Amino acid sequence: MDSAGLSWDLLGAFLAVMRTGSLSGASRTLGVAQPTVRRQIETLEEVLGTVLFTRSQTGLTATEAAKATLPYAESMASVAEALVRSVSAPSAGEHTRVFRSSCPPPTPTKTSCAVTPMLRSGWRNLRREPWWQNVWAP
Repeated sequence: MDSAGLSWDLLGAFLAVMRTGSLSGASRTLGVAQPTVRRQIETLEEVLGTVLFTRSQTGLTATEAAKATLPYAESMASVAEALVRSVSAPSAGEHTRVFRSSCPPPTPTKTSCAVTPMLRSGWRNLRREPWWQNVWAP
């Protein structure tokens, strides 16, 4: 396997096929032609060195390799969505929210870093400002 050939387009096609259960459903979801999705799946199979779907007249069936690949692809999609949310400019009328932590050192780093992704999942623009420097100074 050569991860250099792995691209987001290939994984996006894979996710769309897994979610819709068919090449035609994936092509509608992605807004591309069905042969494009088929080529992307075939390319992904070549890159991974394994068969992801068995093909029949009734459609595609995910193999064990596809089922094992799914959580990684979903995780990558989740991270990509979080990236877009975190760096995209706020829409008109949307405000940045500030999460301030005030815990004794070294707790803020552990606690607020663990909490921030959970908060971000519901809030698009969140900025973390740790307060421990002055709050807990001896």
